[in-house]
Amino acid sequence: HHESTLTDHTVRDWSNFLREICSEKLMSLGQGMIGGPGRVICIDETLVARRRPFSNAQARPVKPLWLFGGIDKESKDAFVELVPEVGRTAATMEELIRRHIRPGSTIWSDCFASYNNLENLGLGYKHETVNHSVCYVSETGVNTQPIENLWSNIKYRLRRAKGVVRHQIPL
Repeated sequence: HHESTLTDHTVRDWSNFLREICSEKLMSLGQGMIGGPGRVICIDETLVARRRPFSNAQARPVKPLWLFGGIDKESKDAFVELVPEVGRTAATMEELIRRHIRPGSTIWSDCFASYNNLENLGLGYKHETVNHSVCYVSETGVNTQPIENLWSNIKYRLRRAKGVVRHQIPL
């Protein structure tokens, strides 16, 4: 913007407008289902908005904002979705999994209780876990490192943007 007569505010508005257009186009392509028989999908959830303490003042209350995602270990196809405000209940997480992961997939996750019933959904999921309080890769090789790497990249971009207004996080 230093090369033009536009104000910082105008540049920011145009940047947000273009981001919205790109985001809408990408979302219209759909985050199709990933996985299927013989495919391993690593799933996890991460907190992207929380209360942050100020220097010497009381922190403002902020509703937690969670993302849920999965990544195909082989093809690297992935999905990311905001967790609905009802929270990370078993019913919510199972619905997100049904929406994004093809029947017959093998799902690798941590030991989060909301994932305990995946093999009983009637969709042929095989569910294997790693207990992060013990190790990050189980003795059988189960890990969530691919999705953890995706979270790291997303959070890096959010930090680099010096925070993002809550309603713009999906963009």
